[in-house]
This record gives sequence, C-alpha cells and structure tokens, in this order.
Amino acid sequence: MKKIFSLIVMLCALFCITSVSMAGENETAEKKTKIDVLPQPYSTSDLYGYWFDSNNTPEVRILKLMILAPNGVARDALLIELGDNVEEIKQESLWKFDPNSSVLTQEVTKMTYTINGKIEPIDFGEVEPVKVSVTIKKRGDDIFMNTVSDDGTVETYQKITKEMKDKIHQKAKENARK
Repeated sequence: MKKIFSLIVMLCALFCITSVSMAGENETAEKKTKIDVLPQPYSTSDLYGYWFDSNNTPEVRILKLMILAPNGVARDALLIELGDNVEEIKQESLWKFDPNSSVLTQEVTKMTYTINGKIEPIDFGEVEPVKVSVTIKKRGDDIFMNTVSDDGTVETYQKITKEMKDKIHQKAKENARK
C-alpha cells in the first residue's frame, strides 16, 4: 500500500516539476503532433501495466492511476490535492477485457477513502461494475488509452513507460536522501 502511495506522490511531483514529453526530442514537430489510433482488435496484454492521467491547476492537482495486472486484478487510485489537504480514493477490482468488443469491465472488490493519510469510515454501498469501451492510440513512443463509458464520459490515460518508471525511482531515491 505504501509503495502505491509513494508512486502516486512521485508521479505527482514528477508532473508538477516537468511536463511529460508527448514524444522524443529527436522527432519532428509534425510527428510529435500526429496521433495514430492503433488497429483493433486489441489483446488483453495491450492493457497490462501502469496508466495515469493528471490535471494540475494553480488551485488543485488531480492524479488518477490505474494498474492492470495480468492476473486480472486492478488497482486504481484517485489523488486530489487542494491546498494542504490530500484526498485519496483507492479501489481494488477484478478486471477483464473482451478483445472482440473492446470492452473493459472492472468489478470493485474493495474501496478506501483517506484524507491527509487518515482512513475515513465511508460506506460506498454496492458499487456497480464499470464497463468502458477502449481505444488505444500512439503518439511517438507514448501510448494512450481512451475509455468511453455508457454515459459518454471520456477519460484518457497515458501508459507509464520504463523510462518514466526509472525517473520516478530516481526522484524517490533523491527524496529519500534529503
């Protein structure tokens, strides 16, 4: 649990300090802006890994992290930082992907809500399974997953690359020394 929180904090710090490159520095401007939709059907393994979405304004920082593991377990975290307050919702779920329909389904098995690191006793009630259609896109070396829910809500997640993980681990080491 601490590892996920540390990862979230490091991701947040990483994206507050520097902006994420949408393509390698050696690519032309035209190639940097070109987004390709990858052809379907996608395989389940295309979804494996760490995915994130962040939105930072002067007032609030929001980070969404989704981890889709090959064993069918998913971990999601939503981190909202507003001033000195940090709210976090974490959920664990079982996930499956139907390559024929490109539908990702998550059945939530556990949820927790924390404010400033303290778990708050909230009854979320029964949470309906989440079903979204998936489109995978590529821009340079970066991979994005768009999800669209039945109500039309679109979310875009970027896949965390090995290089991003290495930067996060390096920053974590530097911060641990301080």
